Amino acid sequence: MKRIALFTVIALLMCMMGACDRPESRRLQHAEAVMESAPDSALAILDSIDTASLTRASDRALYALLLTQGREKNYAYNDSGLLIQEAVTFYSKNGDEYRKMLSLYYLGNAYYRKENYSACISLYFSSLKLAEKLNDHFWIAMCSRCLLYTSDAAD
Repeated sequence: MKRIALFTVIALLMCMMGACDRPESRRLQHAEAVMESAPDSALAILDSIDTASLTRASDRALYALLLTQGREKNYAYNDSGLLIQEAVTFYSKNGDEYRKMLSLYYLGNAYYRKENYSACISLYFSSLKLAEKLNDHFWIAMCSRCLLYTSDAAD
């Protein structure tokens, strides 16, 4: 009887710990959900996050991706590429192909603005291959368009 009670208490604690989503994670999810329809709101949400509270690598990578995406959509570019590089590194190792595709695309944009066309062509091409694998027609078009513009700029 004591074992059943102990097991029940442990199970309840584990469920409560799993159900207690961190506020930072909820904000990241909300920013991601509104990124396409309201990128200015997504950027405001991201700006409200205390980055020191992002302790999980997955949260830091998502934050880097979303902040870069939000800045791009609001024409507030971060040209260093260092921020998005963290997302590229994380998603390349952890198998989220959609987010990896986005990260590669936005890193390509950073290199484009630096006029490093050979690097950005490589990144856009990698992003395009993932978009094709995911059968994501919007991103296939975006990556293809960027490849065309970049090849024209490189000439």
